[in-house]
Amino acid sequence: MNKLNAFAAEVDRDRTKFEAFGALMIEAAGVAGKVEQKLRPIRKWIDSIAGLLHEANATENALVRLTGPARRLESPPKQIAAPADGPWKTPPNGSDLDDEIPF
Repeated sequence: MNKLNAFAAEVDRDRTKFEAFGALMIEAAGVAGKVEQKLRPIRKWIDSIAGLLHEANATENALVRLTGPARRLESPPKQIAAPADGPWKTPPNGSDLDDEIPF
């Protein structure tokens, strides 16, 4: 973290020295190398899992897929017309039926 803070202070200057950038890259390469060495044992697992996923994806893409219908079906009408007479008919005086219910 001290190296990153020193690099940030160097970048904040009007002109950053090339040596500061070079030092950061060398330090980052050293850290990345140590991480790679520690992850080397699980690299084989990661590679085999990635290979399996790649093969499964290739197999899935090679399958024959069904095509859509040749023509589209007609959509149903947007609204059903109300019956002219019957229980849903609006009262002639325009009063609300809910007002007649006592409870």
